[in-house]
Amino acid sequence: MPLPDGVDLKLLQRPDPLRSTRMHDRLEAVKHYHARVGETHSIMGWVEGPAAEAADLRGVEDFFIELLKALDELMDVCIATAIEFTQIQIAAGADTIGIGDAVASQVSPQIYEEHILPREQRLVAAIKQAGGKVRMHICGNITHLLPGLATLDLDVIDVDHMVSLVTARKVLGPRPVLGANLDPVTDILQGTAEGIREKLKIARDQERRQFFQGLKADQPAVKQGLLAEDRPRIGAALDRGPREQG
Repeated sequence: MPLPDGVDLKLLQRPDPLRSTRMHDRLEAVKHYHARVGETHSIMGWVEGPAAEAADLRGVEDFFIELLKALDELMDVCIATAIEFTQIQIAAGADTIGIGDAVASQVSPQIYEEHILPREQRLVAAIKQAGGKVRMHICGNITHLLPGLATLDLDVIDVDHMVSLVTARKVLGPRPVLGANLDPVTDILQGTAEGIREKLKIARDQERRQFFQGLKADQPAVKQGLLAEDRPRIGAALDRGPREQG
């Protein structure tokens, strides 16, 4: 249930990642994968960003109603918990931490930069200080948030199909890898292997610097087998010669 109106946030108990069932499960997964493939594969942990977690706790509708006046303290509580959890995941073997802050795409640049971005900056800085890399995932059209996101020290940022790869690269600069950017319905669910390959080639032609296509949270499971079986041919379609450096 969402937190009730007027709750005293000082009474909220911060979950212990070593005792909380779900958090401990994620830690055990990080340890397991690190032990098995840590020398050859990147192991990514995960936390929710300040806006997403506050919306989870308060309810999305109340989150937006109260965002201008009453949620900074709740987001601070969320960030404190997230920072602690990132440190433990990195210690357990995660080399990268993903941050999911999906609801942030629904606010204006001014609200984002005033209320949400400063807390994301604290979270990113803590991950970097602990030696981790950072992947940012904000679902939806984040074009209006790109200038603020450009101030974060991100290694990877997911770019949904609603966002131009060209625009994202222009605003974000040369450093972050762009994770992009097929439409999970039109391109994947309703598409074909050949159509997926063609869309990936178009994306590669647009973004020649640092780019990868990964399965996202909303990727239809019915097509994941198709992608796995077709991976060699998709890979060949993307092999367009050396990438530009810079």
